[in-house]
Amino acid sequence: MVTLGTQDYVPDKPDMLINLSGEVCSRHERFNDIREIVGASDVDRQKGRNCYREYQSLGYSPQTLKL
Repeated sequence: MVTLGTQDYVPDKPDMLINLSGEVCSRHERFNDIREIVGASDVDRQKGRNCYREYQSLGYSPQTLKL
């Protein structure tokens, strides 16, 4: 099942977050799996790097995958 929402709405039992916002979701701890889609522009890539560092500071071990 796919549920579309915003920062204000998180389903009761979420499995995966596919984040397109460029910012870490404030409710990240509710998800079993988080995927960040990062654009190719310099601005988007910098936002992606910032999110990567923030996830690390929160205790996650982020991995990168080039598509």
